[in-house]
Amino acid sequence: MENMRRLTLKEIADQIDIVAPHDIVKYLKAFEDQNGIVAAHDIVKRCIIRGNFTLRSGESSTWLCDLLKDIKEFPLLARTLRPDGWPIGIEFGGVLLAAALGEPYGIVRKDGKVYLPATTMTAYLCLIDDVCTTGDSFKAAESALRDMGFFVIADRVCVLDRRDPAERKRYPIRSLVIWEDVMESRL
Repeated sequence: MENMRRLTLKEIADQIDIVAPHDIVKYLKAFEDQNGIVAAHDIVKRCIIRGNFTLRSGESSTWLCDLLKDIKEFPLLARTLRPDGWPIGIEFGGVLLAAALGEPYGIVRKDGKVYLPATTMTAYLCLIDDVCTTGDSFKAAESALRDMGFFVIADRVCVLDRRDPAERKRYPIRSLVIWEDVMESRL
């Protein structure tokens, strides 16, 4: 991942077969996705703090990622996440990402309280958080939403996934960056 860089439109055009005018949408989406993911890696790397920490999950860690250090990048990160469904932010970073999308969103607090716009009742939901360490905040948010009668979680997204690969397979959450990529590039 350390050789990742933003690609030019020409480089992406060379990677995609554009044979018809409607292919330009595919071309532009690929350009935006590629550059957004590279930017997300750069943002996460800038937000890594070294030390001895006890994470919210109770785990000990020699590093943490404080995305709030680069809050001005939240609109870019939110667009790159491309949530599939009505955005529901998990307190605190997930709420900021959901808000950065610029559309109505809901909130699930850590204590299980849920705040949703009235029109959410018929929508597919997408849970959003900034950093996922164990997946417990997503599971708790899903439980709180199910208690309210919501049974369709269309998508789960985060910027940085710190979970081990086995847990990522057991409980899928789409992420822009996984911790192995960040740690490899910082060595």
